[in-house]
Amino acid sequence: MFGCIVAGRLVQTNLQQVDVNKFTFQLDDAEAINHIVVFLLGTMPFQQGSAATVHLLWPNKTWQLLGMLSNEKASAIFRLKANGSKSTTAQHSTGATVSDIIPSNALVPLSSASTTTTTAATASPDSVAAIAQKVMSHLYNHVTSFATAVVPQGSTVLVPTGGPGSAMGVLANQADMSFLPVRAFNDWFQNVVRKAKADPMFLMRE
Repeated sequence: MFGCIVAGRLVQTNLQQVDVNKFTFQLDDAEAINHIVVFLLGTMPFQQGSAATVHLLWPNKTWQLLGMLSNEKASAIFRLKANGSKSTTAQHSTGATVSDIIPSNALVPLSSASTTTTTAATASPDSVAAIAQKVMSHLYNHVTSFATAVVPQGSTVLVPTGGPGSAMGVLANQADMSFLPVRAFNDWFQNVVRKAKADPMFLMRE
């Protein structure tokens, strides 16, 4: 189902199944690793609506989420740069440099599960809160950059059902009010989806 390549080495397909939906590769001589590629072999596609998360484990450390694979995104490259510089993954999970934590061996497990259950199972409450804060901050910064105090001619004002007043009433009393175009939300959503497909952790670096 899965394959793994450490830069400069042969392809590894000798994964071990450790649970119903969990698999591992053992990567030897971890000090020399700078990039790994994890990919689907194409022999057994995921069921509709399912994906796989990719994690890294150093001995005596906790699992670190690297990214994900799906039928639409069948391979991913992960950078694990040593020489005292921070790796992208280590920076977000521990803030430590790779050279401080690399052991002689490392494990890369693949946990195949639906997107929603995988997120719930692998994320701690603190990490969920941090991700939610990043998402909302990213959304707020994007849409408020389009805020305007003057409604463009011909625009339709949307008022929440059960909200105070009507659209006409809002327009008649728009002092100290700002308006956001619906297009700003749609553009933000499309942009985030596109970036997340290429790099699921991009929001945590912004």
